Amino acid sequence: FKAVSRWAKANPDGDIGSVLEGIRLSLINIQDLLKVVRPTDLMPADILLDAIQSRTESKDSELRYRGYKMLEENVALPRHGATVLVGEVKTALLDGDSKNYDM
Repeated sequence: FKAVSRWAKANPDGDIGSVLEGIRLSLINIQDLLKVVRPTDLMPADILLDAIQSRTESKDSELRYRGYKMLEENVALPRHGATVLVGEVKTALLDGDSKNYDM
């Protein structure tokens, strides 16, 4: 958030709205929301209150992290958004068959 705040000050004509939407406020600790984010006036009070509510009422596993670990789950499957960028027989690479993969 601090980097975005500095960028907003240096670029007053820049489109800060789309950048602010990408900030996951619910992952920022409450102390920083109140002492760092709030004084900048970049975020409306309602948004900050929603972030505080989400932070206090949600389990850590329910917060919107960039990524998370899925135990005992093969995430290299199309249903998880995996795609093959380069390779022969692309459909066979993501079919889930880990026993018969030699060519």
